[in-house]
Amino acid sequence: MDSCCEAGVADQSDPRRCVACEHAGTRVGLSTLKALLRPAALERLAPRDYYCCGSASCPVVYFGEDAVFRREDVLVPVFQKEAEGGRTICYCFEVTEDQIRREVEAAGFKLVSEGDFLRHPEDTRDFSVNRPTGPVDEFVLKFQKPN
Repeated sequence: MDSCCEAGVADQSDPRRCVACEHAGTRVGLSTLKALLRPAALERLAPRDYYCCGSASCPVVYFGEDAVFRREDVLVPVFQKEAEGGRTICYCFEVTEDQIRREVEAAGFKLVSEGDFLRHPEDTRDFSVNRPTGPVDEFVLKFQKPN
């Protein structure tokens, strides 16, 4: 491939590598794609194996043997593809890290420090945190109580 912006279906020696950037993909269940793809993209969905490209700089979100789905094919922002801070951490309520920080600060608390010791950028965000099948990306914010 000449560039990551020219994503397409290509012959690959390893079908688990992204067709655009060759990043190792993480297997994604068909039910995930059915829930997250736009109607036009769903028409291209076939019953086979699909993978998620976790590279933030790559336009491909999901890929399989004969299909590629980009950001514009997906109904919601994809965690791995968004800038840190603006990433959606709760899709049910569309809550981002920045919103949590702003809300707590608006209540008068002061952000003292943040920790990245629970960060796992390789988290695919395609499983329940109650029953994780891999590392779970989390963040820690330490606030000081107002006087």
